[in-house]
Amino acid sequence: MTYQTVRSRLRLRACVLSLLALFALANIHIHAQTASAKLEGTIYDAQGGTVPNATVTATNVATGEKKTVSAKSDGSYSIEGLAAGTYSLEATGNGFAKNSKSGITLADGQTQQVTLALQMGAVVQEVTVNSGIDSPAVQSAPSGGFVEERSAQSLVSNTYIENFTSPMADYGELVQIVPGAFTTSSNGVGLGQSKTYFRGFPDGDYDIDFDGIPVYDTNSPTHHSWAFFPVQWIGGVDFDRSPGSASTYGPTPFGGSIHFLSKPLTSLLDVRGGVSYGTWNSKIYDGEFNSGLFGLFGSAPKSNLYVDVHHMTSDGYQTFNFNMRSAGSILYQYQFSPKTVLTGFSGVVHLNSNGPNISSTRCMLYGVSAAYSCSNADTANGLQPYTGAGIKFLMTNNSDPTSWFNYQYNTY
Repeated sequence: MTYQTVRSRLRLRACVLSLLALFALANIHIHAQTASAKLEGTIYDAQGGTVPNATVTATNVATGEKKTVSAKSDGSYSIEGLAAGTYSLEATGNGFAKNSKSGITLADGQTQQVTLALQMGAVVQEVTVNSGIDSPAVQSAPSGGFVEERSAQSLVSNTYIENFTSPMADYGELVQIVPGAFTTSSNGVGLGQSKTYFRGFPDGDYDIDFDGIPVYDTNSPTHHSWAFFPVQWIGGVDFDRSPGSASTYGPTPFGGSIHFLSKPLTSLLDVRGGVSYGTWNSKIYDGEFNSGLFGLFGSAPKSNLYVDVHHMTSDGYQTFNFNMRSAGSILYQYQFSPKTVLTGFSGVVHLNSNGPNISSTRCMLYGVSAAYSCSNADTANGLQPYTGAGIKFLMTNNSDPTSWFNYQYNTY
């Protein structure tokens, strides 16, 4: 074998080894760049329920590349095809504030579980539509519109109700935070029949329901507000400020629909008590019991029970307009499946008020006995019929103001 032949073979071997080394390095590089990592998990709300159709976005911190998916109906999501690296994860949903988590490190081929909880804003965090053709209520309605409308929807959270409203309040005070709505109560918050007006419509020109059950009154849904829903019963408000659709309950959807939600139930045992004292000698004593999940007769824990009782007394803002309210409610839920829940609710309010009657007769205002005829002057007792100049009251004892009125005529 000649020297030239040996040198040629050595060169050939060197070339082959170089090619093999390059191929190996290329394989390592290609393998390092494969996008086989995955993020998955579930999006929850503040009460532990799932948030369906939430938008979830994973962002590669180094490259800025984003991948976005929508959560399923059970709140679960899965983002596949991610390259190894550090990521931040962000989730949001209709009516919820955004929440994110950063510093998530993924190795090649790794699957990591990341769960996020979304909080509702104090009052309004999203403007959305729930009366379009995609609404489940509309889809199940016997008739529907073909024009998809867009209008504002305001959500009042349980956090706002528990921390920023008076424990004396009724539902009229809750909806006052909604843009375009205002409530008046002449005797103080929750201490008399309030009036709620919305978008210039007269009092009562909108619909009210509680957990989907329509609520109405012989006058309008807002009359006798203090006897309907105290704040202790309400866990949230969905105020749909649209003219409604074929699925809207009630006779006056053109003014909007106020959907009250019952208290959110938790999976843990929770017992609470509270005492509040405020203006006009107002006092309220409240007790709450949440059983957490439990099973019936040894079955799986699918039941939940919530009980609230409270007692309120107040002198009120108006003269001699005393109030006393004793109320209790019970809420039971049984979960057949993640999508099927049976709910039972009952509430009782016992209310006494000394509020003035706006339809009082002269006899009532005079404070005289029923035997007195208002059509004739009782000059013997120094009484004169009302003539427009003023009302003359019978004062049996000028030093005792409580004798100026007959309370029995002014008691509800």
